[in-house]
Amino acid sequence: MRTGLSKALHMHAEEDVVGPSATGASVGDGHAANIRRIVLITGMILLVVVLEYLTRNSHGALTYHLIYRRLCFAPIIYAAFVFGWRGGLFAAVACSVSYAIQVAMLFGTGQVANADNAVQVGLFVAAGVLFGAVSDMKEAKARDLRQVSSQLEEAYRKLEERAFQLADARDYTMAILTSITSGVFTVEQGGLVVAANPAAERMLEEFGSKAASNHISQVFADDGGISADVEKVLSGELLPALHETDVVTHDGRHMCMQVSISRMRVECSGSLGAVLTLGDVSAMRMLTERIIRADRLVVIGEFTSVVAHEIRNPLGVIRAGIQLLEDAEYGTEGAHESTEVIKQEIDRLDQKIKGLLDFGRPDRPTFIETDVNAVLDDVSMFAGNFAEQLGVLIVKELADSVPEVMADPDKLKQVFLNLGTNAIQAMGDGGGVITVRTWAENGSIHISVADDGPGIPENELNKVFEPFFTKRADGTGLGLAIVRRIVDQHEGDVSVDSSPEGTTFTVSLPTIPR
Repeated sequence: MRTGLSKALHMHAEEDVVGPSATGASVGDGHAANIRRIVLITGMILLVVVLEYLTRNSHGALTYHLIYRRLCFAPIIYAAFVFGWRGGLFAAVACSVSYAIQVAMLFGTGQVANADNAVQVGLFVAAGVLFGAVSDMKEAKARDLRQVSSQLEEAYRKLEERAFQLADARDYTMAILTSITSGVFTVEQGGLVVAANPAAERMLEEFGSKAASNHISQVFADDGGISADVEKVLSGELLPALHETDVVTHDGRHMCMQVSISRMRVECSGSLGAVLTLGDVSAMRMLTERIIRADRLVVIGEFTSVVAHEIRNPLGVIRAGIQLLEDAEYGTEGAHESTEVIKQEIDRLDQKIKGLLDFGRPDRPTFIETDVNAVLDDVSMFAGNFAEQLGVLIVKELADSVPEVMADPDKLKQVFLNLGTNAIQAMGDGGGVITVRTWAENGSIHISVADDGPGIPENELNKVFEPFFTKRADGTGLGLAIVRRIVDQHEGDVSVDSSPEGTTFTVSLPTIPR
């Protein structure tokens, strides 16, 4: 009897251990408490049996028996509430056995199985099971409540951690916005300024404190199109990452602003907004303009010096020729030679001046859809006779089909004719091969003109596109400078690569987007 009760009570005790966090000490304490409860229940049952035994021969033995029968419910109910329906059932069985012993001691073994005693045993079992079930329900609810409470505590802990993280992130963001020198405005849908950082308020001076309550178009007296760009971003358009514009503040200050506008989505409401970042680059622009003016003056000075040198030499020759003509002893044959020299130098001056005019006052290109291969075919035909006279062979390796470019065909012919002529003259009378290639790559058309001449010294490569740089006595030094200017007008690029085995000029032009 006691062994079965112990097993049932031990099973109920194991169900009371909640989760893997229970330590060995707490499990040991639970076992000790259960043993004490088992001893108490067993003691209560044995007490009733002992009392029945001691009063079995007394005058009021029947009365005492009725009292003891009621006392049997005490260990049953206690076991049921402590160990659940299993404990209640085993306690009821134990009390039923002890009750049978009591009846046998008092009335004899023949009365043990009568109807009244059977009903009493059934009451014992019913009480143990019913009270145990109630206890189990209460325990189940308690476990559910403990589980819910644990979950709520965990959720609260995580929520508290999240709140601290958000607070830290907010403080960190505010520290960044406060520290940066650029002005930052947050604008909600509709164009209303929601917030402005301290740098933005300092930028606007007296109006800065009012910026957060005004429409973005009212922040500046003249915003240079900033509000229109913000409206475009709010409507979903994508704008260049950075651009500059001139603004006028409400106190009349003119400023050059570097503007950046990006979209912003508020996650909680799903609404769209924009972040406007403004950097005052007025001082930088002034400094840049000063540097450009200084560089321009240096270039003009160098250009003037070169022009003076280029013109002074022919003028000196002309002056010497005229002085010879003025010499009375100078014969007719000498006069004829002097006039020939004078005419040659005048032609040379005319060529220099014509090159200066072409370089200094370029015509505006007329852009049309142009087939680069067709332009190169025309150029090779023009330069063919000149190349044949010097024993130079022009080889074309043109791609079968290349995208068209927006260009001025006449200007491109001038570019490639200059490059071809330079390549032919670089090889001299010894002849050689000029290879012209075209290919398309990364949204551009690339054209290379390569010769197998002596090459250009490395220390002169960075000078080849400068005006008046030439290695030929009769050259103007403006051909490659004009080439670079025309390529720049077409938003392209020209580069040079040279070695003792030859020189290659490569022109890259953007293709037409399709």
